[in-house]
Amino acid sequence: MLGHVKHVDTLPGICARLTSLETLSIAGCDTMQELPTLSLMTSLTLLALCECPLIKLLPCVKSLTAMQQLSLGYLINFTCLPCLGGMSMLQHMSLYNLGCLVELPSSISILTNLRLLTLDRCDGITDLPSMCKMWSLEVLRICYCYALQNLPPRMDALTALRTYGTDISGES
Repeated sequence: MLGHVKHVDTLPGICARLTSLETLSIAGCDTMQELPTLSLMTSLTLLALCECPLIKLLPCVKSLTAMQQLSLGYLINFTCLPCLGGMSMLQHMSLYNLGCLVELPSSISILTNLRLLTLDRCDGITDLPSMCKMWSLEVLRICYCYALQNLPPRMDALTALRTYGTDISGES
């Protein structure tokens, strides 16, 4: 866990070789501009990145096959999510206050073990990709996504969905 360290621009190269690391949580690192390569962190089950305003994107994450939770928040310049295709064990994904993110990758549709998806204050997203293969999705929460114009087609295929909430108007 790395929290509120004001003068760390990058993480040392050794981080890429931490193959047994299970949790990586970085918050409040105002000067950090990029994350190291994560592709060798194959034991990583949780990645949380919050309040790092200079980070614009994630490095490739498709080799993170053990990943179960991904949480990205308050990344004011974050523009792009990489392909999520290899993250077959991902169960929870929370994206909040990502105002510059304009789309979700189409690979989100093959996250068949995803149980919870939260999109909160992702103001740049206008459309959502297909979710019809997300058979395990139980909770879909979409709040304050003001630019969102359409929900994905075939929402009826989400047979495990228990909770579905949207608030794109800003009203509760």
